[in-house]
Amino acid sequence: MKIKEINEVAALPKDIDSACIDIYYLLNRLPGVETFESCSGHGKNPFSMWFFCDNIDTLSRLGRAVSPSYSDGHWEIVVDTTDTRPRGCFWLRSRNILQELVLTGSLHRLIENILYWFEDDFDSYFKI
Repeated sequence: MKIKEINEVAALPKDIDSACIDIYYLLNRLPGVETFESCSGHGKNPFSMWFFCDNIDTLSRLGRAVSPSYSDGHWEIVVDTTDTRPRGCFWLRSRNILQELVLTGSLHRLIENILYWFEDDFDSYFKI
């Protein structure tokens, strides 16, 4: 599956937490994904990234990338709603509160895992 070029991604929000930047850029490069809110958790809450996605292939690959069977088990995607948007959304979040060093390493592994599942080699597997 082709991932969009970085210059096709929406501008970086002014108030984004620094820990969210790399995953923000990656998610917004995926087909059908638009992020709209994020929080690193600041060591007090789970890491969170909310996004819309209108591409089932993308959701399937993201689901595989966060699956405890194929990842470090720190991540999940939850179907969510929001008080400020009329349609359902998705919430990529850490399963627990992660301290900065653990969060940084786990985010790095998550990004690598997402990139792995979006390789063209898996196109036929995820084709619906």
